[in-house]
Amino acid sequence: MIHSVRLASVALVVTQALATLGPVVAQSPSTPAAPPPTLRQLDPPPPRQGDQTRREEIRNAPAKADADRRAQCLRAFGHAAFCGCLGDQLPPDVSFLTYIQVVASTRQDLGYARLGKEDQKAVDLITAARDGCVAKAFAGQ
Repeated sequence: MIHSVRLASVALVVTQALATLGPVVAQSPSTPAAPPPTLRQLDPPPPRQGDQTRREEIRNAPAKADADRRAQCLRAFGHAAFCGCLGDQLPPDVSFLTYIQVVASTRQDLGYARLGKEDQKAVDLITAARDGCVAKAFAGQ
């Protein structure tokens, strides 16, 4: 997967993504919905001492990764329908930061033609998930 992401480029990509999606997210649906959660409400509860064994952590890792990805999406965009859709559509091994990097970059910027087939497939799946989720979450607006 596309692993070589520098912190500075991630910040730039997130900023670009927020600038791109901001006007779309800012549009309100025709019927009022519940307000998006605050950042404090999105913070996970503090861990409790000794209530999970290593085996449980390993078994729950995929669900935790999905929950982390959804929480990161909600923190960035604050749109539950969109983030829920992404959670369902993105491949399990794609992090939210990888998603941001891919959708905020052109194929040329990603070096798509030089990527291996597996990485090209990941980029294709990510962009398809983004387009489908935008269409689904913002249909009728």
